[in-house]
Amino acid sequence: MFYNILILVFFYFLILFSAIGYGIFLSKISNIFFNDLSYGLIGLLGLFLLTLISYITNLFFPHNVIHNIIIIIVGLFFTFLNFLYAHSFVKEIKKIFIISLFFLVAIFLSKNNEDFPYYHFSYIANLTINKLEFGLAHLNTGFGTSSSIFYLNSLFYLPVIKYYLFHSSGLIILTFANIFLIDNCFLKKKNNNFIYVLSLISFVFINIIFSRLAEYGTDRAGQIIVFIIFIILFDIIKNKLFFLKKIKLLFFLIFYVASIKSYFIVYFSLIPIIIFVLLKKNLLKKIFKNYILFSLLIIFQLLYVFKNIANTGCIIYPLSFTCFYNLPWSVEPHVVNDLNHWFELWSKAGATPTYIVSNSHEYVKNFNWISNWIKNYFFTKGSDTLGAIFLIIIVFLITFRSRIKKKVDFSGYYLSLYSGIIILLLIWFNKHPDLRYGGYTLVALIFFIPTSFYLSQFSVTSSKKRTALIIVTIVIISFNIRNYIRIYSELSRTDDYKFINFPFFNDHNLLLKNETYPNFVKKNGYTFYLNK
Repeated sequence: MFYNILILVFFYFLILFSAIGYGIFLSKISNIFFNDLSYGLIGLLGLFLLTLISYITNLFFPHNVIHNIIIIIVGLFFTFLNFLYAHSFVKEIKKIFIISLFFLVAIFLSKNNEDFPYYHFSYIANLTINKLEFGLAHLNTGFGTSSSIFYLNSLFYLPVIKYYLFHSSGLIILTFANIFLIDNCFLKKKNNNFIYVLSLISFVFINIIFSRLAEYGTDRAGQIIVFIIFIILFDIIKNKLFFLKKIKLLFFLIFYVASIKSYFIVYFSLIPIIIFVLLKKNLLKKIFKNYILFSLLIIFQLLYVFKNIANTGCIIYPLSFTCFYNLPWSVEPHVVNDLNHWFELWSKAGATPTYIVSNSHEYVKNFNWISNWIKNYFFTKGSDTLGAIFLIIIVFLITFRSRIKKKVDFSGYYLSLYSGIIILLLIWFNKHPDLRYGGYTLVALIFFIPTSFYLSQFSVTSSKKRTALIIVTIVIISFNIRNYIRIYSELSRTDDYKFINFPFFNDHNLLLKNETYPNFVKKNGYTFYLNK
């Protein structure tokens, strides 16, 4: 058992520091790197580049062990080069390693999220066996709703460890986000009080509400990145230092999060706001001259769209108006419409594993679903989350409110951005009011932003800094205790998901067989589904 733990941890850190290396490389070639740039953000940039590499290489090769070893070693080489030439990087390595250890316990689980055995695992495993295939959605409905997270995870199929780190991307994203938030709270020499409070309160929320890696899937990882996006946006409004570099960083994060799940595409609406700000400052031409930045973004987006079309015939599945039904492998129109309706019905509490409402098409219209949604969803998950949000706010109001005030100047951009969040919240509530579908971040920010505005007028003294450190320590301890309790309970399980080879998750009924499916044919080295 001890040997297995060492193996799991060893390969996890290889992946983590390889991602850092790719992030360093990307930040340098796109002219984003600056001294105060958190290595948490550099890590997220690394995940963007790794995903882009995964998209490209999957066109030609399966992501087998040899392919993935090469990818990981190249990233580690970039990290090593930075270690040789950047003396301050030694301290950063120590910090990254220590913070990663604080949250590493989450990776030990016997059962992944509910969709993992349904289609997450088999989709990722298929990427390690086959290169690009057309019409995969005909094998499994879930294959149509592919995520860039799957392509990232497919690079983690490595010798010895095999597929036992296919669930690790969520923890890696959480770790990089925590590094960024902690940097904002304690290590940034110049930071306004609003960003300080918003970063700290977001850290508390993320690590309390998202403490169970088995609940991540692809949804929560994306929502963590959305927190980061809005914090950077507010930071840009107040702090003009490294303005253009932060804007470039935002472009990468927005494009990346939009590839994780189709409903995150709404965050493309932030790009017109960013362009408007650039126009006001006469900087639009300057940022568009960064050919590497926009070439990477365009290639990334084209490949994302191409992968969707290859799976289903749709640009955004399951939105029927984005589908090309005349392709040989296209999913039938009624399948697309039924799935789109099902997602909306499920999110509006019209269906669960045990029941479905009658006349479901009428149910989802004109807010007919409200009363049932309040009864069966809001007063369970919704009220619990709101209770946690209000409790966090009360703690912060008691802790950071003081008699020492200072004048705070908020520009109109703050209000505009906050109004945008409200609009996004209304869109979420109208179309898919389930917290897992992007709601956690929006609901939390609606309350956290005014709280941070209010508390930013009080000076952050050294005693407040010590209090913040105590809060962070308590949250980390709580995160670990809750996961240790979970591990203990999973060791006592007697069902199909009990631990049988700790610390590896139970792979019962997960192994993918390289089968030959009807209506699938090979042509020019690629596999196509023919809709006969």
